[in-house]
Amino acid sequence: MLVQLAVLAYPPSTPRRPLALPARLALALAVALPLLGAQAAASPGKSGLPRLAPTALPAPDPPAVAELDQALKLVLSPRPGDHQAGMLRLKEGGDKLLPAIARRLSELKRTLNRDQAAIHITEARKGHKKSGDEAEPKKKKKGKAPPPPPSGDPGWLPLLLERPRGDQPFLDLVTVLSLERALVQLGTTPAVRELINVYVQYGDLLRIDVQHMIAMLGDRAVPALLEARKHDAEKVRQWASRQLDAIGKAVPGETVQIQDQDVLADVLRAYGRTRDIDALRVVVSFTSSDRSQVRDAAREALVNYGDAALWQLREAYENLTGKRPPAGSTWDKLALELFESHDRARLEEILQTFEQGLASAKDGKHDEMAAQFDAVLARAPTFERRAEMVDGYLALARKLEGSDRPRALLLARKALRLDPQHAQARATEAYILTLEAEQLATEGLVDTSLLKRAAELDPASPRPRDLLARLEASPQARAHAGYRYLAAAAIGAVAVIASLLVGLLRRAPPPSPAPPAPEPPAP
Repeated sequence: MLVQLAVLAYPPSTPRRPLALPARLALALAVALPLLGAQAAASPGKSGLPRLAPTALPAPDPPAVAELDQALKLVLSPRPGDHQAGMLRLKEGGDKLLPAIARRLSELKRTLNRDQAAIHITEARKGHKKSGDEAEPKKKKKGKAPPPPPSGDPGWLPLLLERPRGDQPFLDLVTVLSLERALVQLGTTPAVRELINVYVQYGDLLRIDVQHMIAMLGDRAVPALLEARKHDAEKVRQWASRQLDAIGKAVPGETVQIQDQDVLADVLRAYGRTRDIDALRVVVSFTSSDRSQVRDAAREALVNYGDAALWQLREAYENLTGKRPPAGSTWDKLALELFESHDRARLEEILQTFEQGLASAKDGKHDEMAAQFDAVLARAPTFERRAEMVDGYLALARKLEGSDRPRALLLARKALRLDPQHAQARATEAYILTLEAEQLATEGLVDTSLLKRAAELDPASPRPRDLLARLEASPQARAHAGYRYLAAAAIGAVAVIASLLVGLLRRAPPPSPAPPAPEPPAP
């Protein structure tokens, strides 16, 4: 922009004249100001607008790479049971192994002998099909797929493990297929992106196996498949569309019919990343959701649409406020006003429900109060005035402790979680410990440590001390104490005997060597 201003002020073909400088500056400003305004409207500078997080994986850290290497050694081990142990280790590694897995798959793409790997896959499939036909010759039908392997995995890995080989192409192929299953075990959207990238990198060699893994994932594969529909390669775009159609998630109205809220949030973000115009109305509808993770994801996606969402933002603003947006409103201003309007409307409803809960608590209707407070916390878990709910929940807990002690415990724990810094937090924790001790006593178990801790937390309450005195005087407590002393004595005796045995074994003289055999007489 500065270069344009300089060119307008001093054209290279025009000689510089001091008297014409003001005219040139005025012309430059007249042309540049509309350009600056258009550029400002095209790029949102509002800090209040949320942004989509980048999808690129970070570089793998050395501990994760070492952990992956150790797990893959077990996966490729010929000893029975090591493969399952390696897969379990990959599962326990979690998301921290994902960058290392992605890099290892990229490395294997360059080293895998695809021709030999295809031969191994064909032989494994034919061998498994032949063994299945020999086992059930009467049930054989033309065109019927071979029975699944005993492990229940519909992919190719179990077929290859039935007939292991020791050559490098076989080991590389088993490594790739095992890493695929590790990605399925993770099941997150970044992991599914890498699973789809296996098809992108290895092509038709592993296409069918990747499709088996997509079918196993189900709804969890939808966000990454939506992003793959905008891949640079036409072949990948068509393949992703077929996979979505196969699991019944081809149109936006079907893709949002997902129970998992985290997956639904990733679906909305996928629409925002791909700027799918057909899904724009669906994305806007979730910007006022009661679930915070879904609401935030929808707003991030809508902001990523940019100017393409202007017409939908105008319609949503008019439906919400009942009036047309101001003339000349840009999409970012409309989005910010729409989000703030939704938040105000939602907070008004939450405040109204909260005030109703306070009124119910004042009137002694604690059951209605608990339902209203629960509704507030469901819609706004970080509600600013949640500390005012503590007294109501504790009152209901004390009311129910005689008839429904488990529910009273839940209410008391909820009150403690709502405000751990409350003035009565120590007394609430002591009350919870006392209820737990009473519950254990009704089940025939005596735990005096809970009551001692409760007495330390709330010295002003006589309830823990009175219950502690009754329990310590009971036959069960004395028997329990006797059992503890007896167990301690037994452990001590075992330790003494073990130390004596170790000492005797150390003092025992080493066995004398056997005398050498006599040599045979010389001939």
